[in-house]
Amino acid sequence: TTDCICPLGKFWHWRLHKCITQGAWGYECGFFPEEHKHRVCQDGLACKAIATADNYNSPGKFQGTARSRPATCVQCVTGDSCPTGEKRHQAHCAVEAKLTGDACVTVKITLPPKDVHVNEELSHTATATASATATASATAIACVSVEEGKTRMGIEDVEGMGKVLSAELTTVMQEKALEEATKKALEKAMLDRDVSAEEAASIAKMQAA
Repeated sequence: TTDCICPLGKFWHWRLHKCITQGAWGYECGFFPEEHKHRVCQDGLACKAIATADNYNSPGKFQGTARSRPATCVQCVTGDSCPTGEKRHQAHCAVEAKLTGDACVTVKITLPPKDVHVNEELSHTATATASATATASATAIACVSVEEGKTRMGIEDVEGMGKVLSAELTTVMQEKALEEATKKALEKAMLDRDVSAEEAASIAKMQAA
């Protein structure tokens, strides 16, 4: 059988990230995205657009993609595709996407050259000037777990996940790993460059002498 997120009689609410009971006759189903409407109504019912004129229009940020319109759960009639029971559930349920492991990112940072200038006093009346250049690069890796990604998204209590939420979580994990790896590499490169700058300063002093 298909690994459905929700049990028979319920469907996955894409925005609330949880299973809710399928709607009875008269249930307003028009605000759901088109690709979800076949799951919204109870067996024997179909989500159909309302024939009367209506100025309903609230897709929000999903304007142009959600294709939401006034619709309600009504009785299926001849010609409708209305499978029922376990057959319908297995054919149309939202399938759970299981994420395991960590999202890891490797970052290499090369800092721009840092010029070091030294004025070295040779005697009470004379000085000499010399310069050197300090450069540094560093590589760091960071990994983020599924649990850390869910915490960042504020969905710690969400158990099952569909393909959309799973993809969003993967992106968040990758972004967090990138941030952490970048921070580690930058800190290491700056430390290495400071050490290199000290060495360059010593060389500059020797040249000045």
